[in-house]
Amino acid sequence: MEHLTQNAEYDTPSGRGLCLLKRLHLPIWISFYTRVAQAIFRGSKVARKGGYTRAFWSEQSRWVFEVIESHGGVFHIRNLDNIRKVDGPVVFVSNHMSALETLILPCLILPIKDFTFVVKDVLLDYPVFGHLLRSTEPIAVTRKNPREDLKTVLEKGE
Repeated sequence: MEHLTQNAEYDTPSGRGLCLLKRLHLPIWISFYTRVAQAIFRGSKVARKGGYTRAFWSEQSRWVFEVIESHGGVFHIRNLDNIRKVDGPVVFVSNHMSALETLILPCLILPIKDFTFVVKDVLLDYPVFGHLLRSTEPIAVTRKNPREDLKTVLEKGE
């Protein structure tokens, strides 16, 4: 399958999705959450062993992207070419309506530009997720002192 970021745009092909799940009569949500949990636990295991590279992160992200599409999710992505046009640091802002954008953004951005997330520092101590997050070298903020947090983001984000 061609890489998502080869073009400036991507649309989920029509007809991709729930065919197999419907034939198997599986509840979609059980299958979906099982597959996403599988990716998270697999990633955490690799991270604990020190093998969670940027390439692995991008591959895992692409796998989750495909899981979403195979369960009926539809993507309409535009202007990926704008990422290539910028020389220097960039801030990507996500509306964070769910955790899914956190799981799929790496396969869209990492092939073009290195990045990490700004996260609450307490997330780094969570079982399973903490291993994954620490492997991505995030910028951790406390959410207690906005000025200090901004200073941290500006210093480490550069």
